[in-house]
Amino acid sequence: MFTDNNSETQPGYLSSFRFEDYAMTANDIFQLGGTHAAGLATSGQTLQDPRYVEPGSYTIAVLGDTQNSSQSHPNIFDMQTQWLVDNKCSQNIQFVLHVGDVVNIDNTSQWDVAATSMNTLDGELNYAIAPGNHDCSSNRALTQFNQTDRFGPSSAYGGQSTLSGYYPAEPNSRTNTYHTFQANGQDFLVLALEFGPRDDVVNWAESIADSLPNHRAILLTHAYMYDGGQWFDDTVDPNDLQGRTFDQIRDSEVNHTESIYNPRRYSWASDGNDGKDLWDKLVKERENLSLVITGHQFDELDGYPYLLTQNNEGKDVYQVLVNQQNRTNGGDGWIRLLEFSPDGETVTVKSYSPYLEEWSYASDEFFTIQLAPIMEPLPGDFDEDGDVDGEDFLLWQRGGAPNQQSSEDFVAWKSNYGTAASQISTIPEASSLFLLTSSAFILGFWSRPRRSI
Repeated sequence: MFTDNNSETQPGYLSSFRFEDYAMTANDIFQLGGTHAAGLATSGQTLQDPRYVEPGSYTIAVLGDTQNSSQSHPNIFDMQTQWLVDNKCSQNIQFVLHVGDVVNIDNTSQWDVAATSMNTLDGELNYAIAPGNHDCSSNRALTQFNQTDRFGPSSAYGGQSTLSGYYPAEPNSRTNTYHTFQANGQDFLVLALEFGPRDDVVNWAESIADSLPNHRAILLTHAYMYDGGQWFDDTVDPNDLQGRTFDQIRDSEVNHTESIYNPRRYSWASDGNDGKDLWDKLVKERENLSLVITGHQFDELDGYPYLLTQNNEGKDVYQVLVNQQNRTNGGDGWIRLLEFSPDGETVTVKSYSPYLEEWSYASDEFFTIQLAPIMEPLPGDFDEDGDVDGEDFLLWQRGGAPNQQSSEDFVAWKSNYGTAASQISTIPEASSLFLLTSSAFILGFWSRPRRSI
């Protein structure tokens, strides 16, 4: 295995290293026990050395369940976050995701450890957390997560510039949040949702995703799928003669019981939604949601820890499980790294442990996925809601368009008025009556003094 000595001294994406010098052939990967994109290596295929980031690429890092580190291996937790900070330039890390179960038990000593480790990121790397079941005591409200010295509204986490909003029904909680950031010109949205999100939380998340159709949306939630690639699904299979749920059928297939870990099997989360619920209600309906990141289950037991499904538009959605807690030393400090190529769609999934100083070449920890393209912004859609209408005109009038009430922005709005992003690319002209009305309004607007609104 390659080791990573202080990568700030290695050739990185800002240095003069040549990417082709570090590419590995398919045979190299095969000899190391890995394959590309969970498939057989093809003749002539080359893969990058995971130590290096392709010029123009950027990385989103993922921390799996850190509960055992918070309880028994705080030094390893510290290593993970310190490595992310030390390598934010060489890996071009733009954001960090934590899948939840930050602690193993909701007590002060473990939260002290977790807060100390995660605070290493403050002011260095922005991040999102989807709290897990172990982060609560016996119900959703009983948790130290929302304290000021943890991750509550007045904490450093709660004050991040990328934390763009929270579930409005619970203003004193940051258990359900959404985060926005930009990387290489691509806008990102992260929906960080509670363990077994309730219906109203899901409805809120839907409204956020729909309001930002040009953002690549990532759903981050603690419990969504089993290892081996199958949703949590507590509904009864209508074709099963024994009246079993899909979860229970899976138990018999893998010959061990895991259905008890469905969020709906926890008394305090029985009102929540499991993975199949979230797929049906939130994920498959959203054209801009092409990636789900989750934890909770041990990712090395029953096969590749990801699921590929097509949404209602026929576009691929990758659902990826990240949780190494069942390995030695509370997970051996493994970090999952999602390297986005310059096209913003090709993602190389890599894994590194600063504790072991090793990169993984296992086929389920080093592979490539191809995300669906994100719709280009529709000219004139200044509020980014997927259509061009009167609300966009009002935003332009109030100076909220990109170029501050420029005639070019008005022409873009006028040309696309009445068009939705889902329509064909041919742009219909606005009706004559509307153009006459709007032109008269514009003339009146320009002839009078402007003021702030």
